[in-house]
Amino acid sequence: METCSSNSFGHRSISLPTKTNPILQRMEECLAVAKGWQAQPHSLTSNGLAQLKDLFYCTGNFLQMAHSQQALRRKEKFVNQLMDDFLRLLDVCGMVKDSVQQLREQQEALQSMFRRRDQNLHVGISRYQSTRKRMRKEMIKCQQMMKSMEVLAFPSDDCKVEAILRDLKTNTVYVFELLASIISARNSSWSVFSRLLSSKRQNSPDEENINEIERLDAALFAACGQLNKELAEDTVQSAQRLMENLDRCLRGVEDELEGVFRLFKKDCIEIKFPANWLLNVVQSNGLIIVLHSMLNFLSIQLEATIPQL
Repeated sequence: METCSSNSFGHRSISLPTKTNPILQRMEECLAVAKGWQAQPHSLTSNGLAQLKDLFYCTGNFLQMAHSQQALRRKEKFVNQLMDDFLRLLDVCGMVKDSVQQLREQQEALQSMFRRRDQNLHVGISRYQSTRKRMRKEMIKCQQMMKSMEVLAFPSDDCKVEAILRDLKTNTVYVFELLASIISARNSSWSVFSRLLSSKRQNSPDEENINEIERLDAALFAACGQLNKELAEDTVQSAQRLMENLDRCLRGVEDELEGVFRLFKKDCIEIKFPANWLLNVVQSNGLIIVLHSMLNFLSIQLEATIPQL
């Protein structure tokens, strides 16, 4: 993952006014909060999406500044590369969002089977585990997509707008790589189950490093060993508690991802088609050319978001 220069915001910029601008100040504060969060413990509930959503909201206001738009017009190569990466990250966001929704729906169905003490519980567990395998493959694909992105070069002319957008990309990649890692939970169920048993016996803090998805995977692994006989009541209750907790976590992640996706897409359009640029083109060339350019851009996203029939 690319690193950010620690003095990216300390230099005087040629692309922004020298007086402190409240929008710029807020943007830098959001970046600082996002960077500070990276040093904290992470989990499905502490996933950085709230910070990322605030960051995208601030970015929308930042991109509407006249100085920001002027700077981007002089940076065509940078903007094109940034847009390629951002469109790829939009695809990643959509894939993560779909995987979270599928996982929540599958675990809700399984939770209902546990409550009813369904005789076909083994079928429900098998379906859930199949969903988890598909999710792992999707998350590995997401991670490969992010690794394939080129590192944006540092601006040679001390352009603060470019430095801020580079840091925005870095934070976005960090959050989605973290989410992909948490959701994939690539440790085997047996490995997690063994760690949980060992930590309980030894009062080890290692249990704190196991996320909510891994805990349920381990619980279902333990339940599979009892399916040939009546499930112990404590096994059923433990699995139900874990599923209820995971359901709350997944719903929170879904809501945050929806907000991030909406704001991220809006910022991408603002970078590609600044408001001032649209106004100038409309005045000189007419509305049809503008609409044609925007439709070409949006068609790329439609291909990624509309499921293949």
